[in-house]
Amino acid sequence: MAVLGQTVVDSLGLMPGAALQQTIRIQGEPFTVVGTLEYKGVNSFRDMDDQIFIPLTTMANRIVGVNAVTGIALDSISASARAAGQMDAAQYQITNLLRLPHKIVPPRQDDFLIRNQADLLSASNSVAGIFTALLGGSAAISLVVGGIGIMNIMLVSVTERTREIGIRRAIGARSSDILLQFMIEAIVLSLCGGLLGVGLGIVASLLINLALGWKAGLALDALLASLLFCLVIGVFFGAYPARKAALLDPITALRNDKPMLRLEKIGKTYRMVDLVIPVLRGIDLTILQGDYIAIMGASGSGKSTLMNVLGCLEQPSEGHYYFDACDITKIADDERTDLRNYRIGFVFQQFNLLPRLTALQNVMLPMVYAGYARGERRQRAQRMLVDVGLADRMANLPSQLSGGQQQRVAIARALVNQPDLLLADEPTGALDSRTGAEVMDLVSSLHQLGITIVLVTHDSSVAARTQRIIRLQDGRIIADG
Repeated sequence: MAVLGQTVVDSLGLMPGAALQQTIRIQGEPFTVVGTLEYKGVNSFRDMDDQIFIPLTTMANRIVGVNAVTGIALDSISASARAAGQMDAAQYQITNLLRLPHKIVPPRQDDFLIRNQADLLSASNSVAGIFTALLGGSAAISLVVGGIGIMNIMLVSVTERTREIGIRRAIGARSSDILLQFMIEAIVLSLCGGLLGVGLGIVASLLINLALGWKAGLALDALLASLLFCLVIGVFFGAYPARKAALLDPITALRNDKPMLRLEKIGKTYRMVDLVIPVLRGIDLTILQGDYIAIMGASGSGKSTLMNVLGCLEQPSEGHYYFDACDITKIADDERTDLRNYRIGFVFQQFNLLPRLTALQNVMLPMVYAGYARGERRQRAQRMLVDVGLADRMANLPSQLSGGQQQRVAIARALVNQPDLLLADEPTGALDSRTGAEVMDLVSSLHQLGITIVLVTHDSSVAARTQRIIRLQDGRIIADG
């Protein structure tokens, strides 16, 4: 006869209620199932339900056999005391019972090992303590690494948002307001990481439960403790970046904004047979996001050539040109083309509108090269023409528009791809003073929206409307301020 564990019942394909009196074979010997055990689960990586119980004598006589010298070959014997207080006495009796047949007398060492539940519990607690220490050390290292990561993210955020901090301080925000803002951001970032870790832990526990049958639960105190640790990490590692942001001087913050354009020792030379014509000589120039700049100089001073270099229409003969930290002198032609199309808008003195296209079609043209769908091209072009005050001139050809209206169409065309930089070469040169003033009002309003604007002009009244005037002479910058 045999008693089966639940795993064995499932493996044999027996129904729990129909397993009794079924006949199974163990090493060819038939056994009648007289009972099944209740579900026990996994203990110390061992499936406690993957067991079969049969009488000891039956196992000895019909399964493993009996050796004349050693008797029955057993790995272990489980015994239980009648009461908890009799554990030591039971262990003493079992020790003596095993020593007699083994003929063990002192000082000979026992060739068997007896452990009681207290020993097993102590060993289990010792192993659990080691695992706890390892997990605690790993958790501490993870917290420190995560905290350093949060600090680095916040430091980068402070660097990238220097202008935002400067503007907030300039309009009245106190240092404590900036400090509180960045502390809250660090704490939220840390708590989000903690919640993500808790979520992954819960998912891992569920997967282990499904795979191994281990029971798992969610301890509320452990959850709250983990979130509290995340809060402390956010405060501790977020304090330095937040303090650094709070101590920024508003003027310094605005001045030290990340450069949008940077020219280093730029030179441009034209060669005509044996004639060498230097046009730009050692130009060093930095333009920040949101700058409003006028470039002035006599004819032949290099204004238009500098504009062409800024707009990636010409490559410099020497030096380096950085657009948002990308060295334009080292990228491929198609990359420069993409940069011109998506990030730079151009406005020219003679408007450069296609005469056979309507105002709307001229504005839609840059979006064709940018790959916009036809419906979106039309909608965006219409919106831009409305913004520049030409809602009633969309269907007109350039010949049906005044000079000021044509320049407005040109501005709308330059802005339709939402560029970061607007380059204008003598935008009022072909207009009368009143119309030129209206166009400059429009250009100034664009600067108020945050667009970086660089324009070339001979007109001092136009240059006076900008924030910074750069003067060229013989290909060199002679004044910047």
